[in-house]
Amino acid sequence: MSGAFNTLRFLGGVIGIAVAVAAFAHTGHLGSAQAFSAGFALAIEICAALSLAGAVAGMALPGRNAPITMALLDQNEKTNLIHSKRPLAG
Repeated sequence: MSGAFNTLRFLGGVIGIAVAVAAFAHTGHLGSAQAFSAGFALAIEICAALSLAGAVAGMALPGRNAPITMALLDQNEKTNLIHSKRPLAG
């Protein structure tokens, strides 16, 4: 499963860079400082918007259950936990 997530992470980065380069190429060029700044500003704005969209999407994902440390539980809690499906930590 982590290989799929890693691949999607890399693809997201590549697509983000391609969109930023396309935005720069559409608005600016390397001929003058003013044209470069105009293209660069648009590319940075698009990168900021994509980052915000990623943060919002990440906040919408469900969280993980924290592992339970066995040393902090009494005997009844340990017995109940062994029969449950929660992850254990040393």
